[in-house]
Amino acid sequence: MANEKISQLNDGSPAQASDLIPIARGTLNFSLTAQDIANLSGSLPLTGGTMTGTLGIGGGVAVLWSSDTGISRVGIGSLAVGTGAVGDTSGTLALTNIMLSDFGVAPTSLGTAGTVGQIVQHGGVLYFCSSTGVAGSATWNTVSMVAV
Repeated sequence: MANEKISQLNDGSPAQASDLIPIARGTLNFSLTAQDIANLSGSLPLTGGTMTGTLGIGGGVAVLWSSDTGISRVGIGSLAVGTGAVGDTSGTLALTNIMLSDFGVAPTSLGTAGTVGQIVQHGGVLYFCSSTGVAGSATWNTVSMVAV
């Protein structure tokens, strides 16, 4: 190995936890294992375990399961569930319970922008946007509810 360039070495992929990797520290040479380098991540396990702290993710796909399901960022405070393509919203979210925070004001067709399918809650009343538009062109409707 002493007389070979790194580009001339055989591919050792995939890395093994016990693989030795040479490092230069000042004027001395040492070696680390691949596991030593993996441990530098600190709180993000390579396989299994529990992540602690904060995981910073840039734009694009945040989480991808296989090749057909993913969660991606579509804007400030907005996520898309879909095929894994950035911004794809074709997915289904199945859950038992959902809590809507108060929208802050009752939306009105004259004063509130909205997107078709948007549902908000104010003062215990549900509002549904049936026509996308800026304030003055969006259409908001109240959702009738019957006590059970």
